[in-house]
Amino acid sequence: MKKAIPLLLLFNLFSGIAYSQFFNLQMAQDAYDNGAYDFALNFLNTEEKGARTFSQLPKSDKEKVLILLTQIYIEKQDYHEVNKALTLLYKNNPNYKPTTGIYQEDFYRYAKTIKVRPVFSAGVKAGLGFPHFSIKKNYAVYDSTDYTTPYKAQRGYCYTGYLQSNFENNFALILDYSYCKIGYSRTIERNGSDNFSLNYSEIIYNNDFGLLLKKYLFKNDTKLFGDQTIKHTGSGPYLAIGGYYSKMRQAQANVELNFDYIERQNQYIEPKNITRNNIDVKDMRNKNRFGISGAIGSSLTIDRFVISLEGKYLYDITELTNPEKRYINDELLLNYYYIDNDVSMSRIDVSLSLAYIFSYKVKSKIK
Repeated sequence: MKKAIPLLLLFNLFSGIAYSQFFNLQMAQDAYDNGAYDFALNFLNTEEKGARTFSQLPKSDKEKVLILLTQIYIEKQDYHEVNKALTLLYKNNPNYKPTTGIYQEDFYRYAKTIKVRPVFSAGVKAGLGFPHFSIKKNYAVYDSTDYTTPYKAQRGYCYTGYLQSNFENNFALILDYSYCKIGYSRTIERNGSDNFSLNYSEIIYNNDFGLLLKKYLFKNDTKLFGDQTIKHTGSGPYLAIGGYYSKMRQAQANVELNFDYIERQNQYIEPKNITRNNIDVKDMRNKNRFGISGAIGSSLTIDRFVISLEGKYLYDITELTNPEKRYINDELLLNYYYIDNDVSMSRIDVSLSLAYIFSYKVKSKIK
């Protein structure tokens, strides 16, 4: 204590100057360590000129100031100011985690009363698309030809950008845009006097605009890695449900017709092959479609970054085939004997995403 007397006298001499003219974190820390809490507060003045100095500090130094302010007010038993300082601390760094065992017990107790959650985030995701096509009604243009053959899905991809707004602890709205590629193939065969085999494949490119309601399954704080606590919802499993609008960009078909050409007079049989690629068949499709979707996934929040693994199911309410334009493509109809059925489409996307949290809401549970 004797060693502290000269220092206290020095603080007393210059405290008025410190209070009104400059901001000094180190002197404030020295005063606090020696039990001179009022002098320490003078050096941490964040009003008037001091406030301008404080606002210019790096984020890490602001954190040190607010931690020290919290400790000082705990010692002074001014818990209203403790709550105020901690609120500012988490606004400065929403992912702040107090180091275990170096502060007063009240520091940790009051820190738990500060409620922090993300408000707005944006991210990107990339994934694989697994489509499924169901025949609702069959059509035919050539006798003895099997037009009921299934539509064999071809795996595609989907790239997505999205915005997320958290409006409650465990609820969020998501607006997303996706660019997707999917496809299918089928083989149609005729068994009769004029045998043929038609291989048909189609690639479809869509722009999807979706709106989903997302719910995290665990409302309370999520503990990871022992005592380290993420103080906001954002990690763990979640469910989502919503709808989407799909705008078709392209639909391109490849056809290959194999048949036996018969020269009737000489009874000569010659195998023939006719191939045509990149036929524009978008006019045969419903270019504007609507659907419903649901997703299940899990995410991990690391500081301001969120990594998620998700499975999403999409079901088109609007059928893929436009019944009014079924016969519009004369080339497919007359040269390749191809006609499309009434088909509905669904898809499962499996994706990995990365998002960044831009803003948080910080609120004290103590009023």
